[in-house]
Amino acid sequence: MGLFSLNPACRFVGGLAPDLIESQAQILLAGFFEAMQVREVHLIRRASQVLVDLIEKEIGMPFDAPATGAADQASNAGALAFGPREAARSCASLLREFPQIPSVSGGISFGMDHAPDSPRNSWQLYLHRGPLPLLSLEISDGVRFKPPGRWEQVLIENGAAHVVSTKKREYFGTEDSIYLFKKRQKISPHSKGRSTDDAIEGGLRLRELCRSLCESRPGATKPYRLSSWQRTQKRFMKSFDESLVRKLGAEELNKILGAMGTNLREWLSASD
Repeated sequence: MGLFSLNPACRFVGGLAPDLIESQAQILLAGFFEAMQVREVHLIRRASQVLVDLIEKEIGMPFDAPATGAADQASNAGALAFGPREAARSCASLLREFPQIPSVSGGISFGMDHAPDSPRNSWQLYLHRGPLPLLSLEISDGVRFKPPGRWEQVLIENGAAHVVSTKKREYFGTEDSIYLFKKRQKISPHSKGRSTDDAIEGGLRLRELCRSLCESRPGATKPYRLSSWQRTQKRFMKSFDESLVRKLGAEELNKILGAMGTNLREWLSASD
């Protein structure tokens, strides 16, 4: 059986400013460690070789991963262990240091209660760029991911994550966040798409409008569980599309999407 990758928790970021990245990453990590009932976190500072290869291809020259420090010096002896709060701060600080390279996702690795020495216990926190910047917690061997009960409710209720993906391929979060997350998967996955100030501003404006749309409908801002059934997901996406077009009008929505580097036709087709 091959590895089953899983990204259980994601958080949208309103920009790519280093201070904002650091603060939002700390919120996501602290809430995730709480939901997972983690006792200690084992931290690795170095970028993965796959990530280094991607960066070198993008910039056309050798790349040295973010530099030396205690975690690097201890790399041969294993990762350093921290308490959850200190680990959230340290990981967020390291992610802040990752170079701002268009179309390349930056990330760090860590383990929860175990050294991250295999796909079954090695976690990655990635910053994915594009018009809807996203922080994503991912594990390569999702089959072995065995979270405690109510973990997804804790993550949403404590405000750490905007979208939770379960092992059953369900999505949990508010309707607007799930809608934008799934659109992002189709139109600008990973770090594809524009990361200019105008594009990110357009993405932030769209997030605000989608949130406003939910707030205008009773109960729509409460946590929502979207089934893994493709038919159900398509129905949900198309219904939100229709509500958004009615609220903004096709011309205004197309203008916002244009700033993000897409258009109304591509946006609507991403619901199929």
